Amino acid sequence: MWETLLGILIAFAIPLFFFLIAYFSFYYLYKKTIKPKVFKNNELENEINILKQRVKLLEEKLREL
Repeated sequence: MWETLLGILIAFAIPLFFFLIAYFSFYYLYKKTIKPKVFKNNELENEINILKQRVKLLEEKLREL
């Protein structure tokens, strides 16, 4: 019985070990490559939103004139 439980534990532990290695490897690659690009895009979106707000204010001022 103990041999069966040990076999089942090993059968689940080995794939889990490889899965964790793959997961953290891909997460490291994600942090180093894709994530910085997303932050750069967010910065650009913030700048675009600020410019849109300025355009709206200028349009309102032009309407008042």
